[in-house]
Amino acid sequence: MDGITLSSSGDYLYASNFNNGSAGGSVSVCPVNLDGSLAACVSSGEMGGLLANPQLVGISPSDATHLYSSGTSDNLSMTICDIAVSDGSLSACTTVSGSGPAPNPGFDFPEGIGFNALGTIAYIGNVGSSTTISSYVSICPVSNGIFGACTITQGNGTFKFTAATQIGLYISNATQIAYVPNNNSTTVSICPINLDGSLGACTTSDGGSTFNQPAAVFLATVSGL
Repeated sequence: MDGITLSSSGDYLYASNFNNGSAGGSVSVCPVNLDGSLAACVSSGEMGGLLANPQLVGISPSDATHLYSSGTSDNLSMTICDIAVSDGSLSACTTVSGSGPAPNPGFDFPEGIGFNALGTIAYIGNVGSSTTISSYVSICPVSNGIFGACTITQGNGTFKFTAATQIGLYISNATQIAYVPNNNSTTVSICPINLDGSLGACTTSDGGSTFNQPAAVFLATVSGL
């Protein structure tokens, strides 16, 4: 199990199950009880191979009807599945390449996702590995489960992602700042989000030299702070 997310209502938990070589990948759909415990989970299955190797799962804060996941066998696309209102189950999965205006690449081993407060922009971390670009974030407008033309950023060269390690990319809705852990490093990139949705100049923090291969971040809102 690599990635986890909740439905916008908090009624269902979704967990991505990476293919371990002996079984196909899947997403587990688990009803959440009133006390926070989980009822019996149901596996989505591979969904025709579109969830063969899922690592990230995400749901937009403004759209409860679509789940976004990595998981295609070639690791070059995102999978988008419809969510049934009745039982939270997944169906009608499709893929999107994340391509944008040249010379922007599409997705390349996508492993992390976050959304802006309105749910109109998705930020997707890509491990990537080529002679021209690696470790980049795709910035994609999204509406009703459909991606528009994506742009990319390497975060001023601060991003350092590792293959097969989920990128716990987090967008703070309160401050509109992106926090991106760099698993191939000892830092977290901190990137302000501009009014147009692009990322501003990213800086890095090593947590006072306490970080060691960070892979996920989460912010809690504390009353009075």
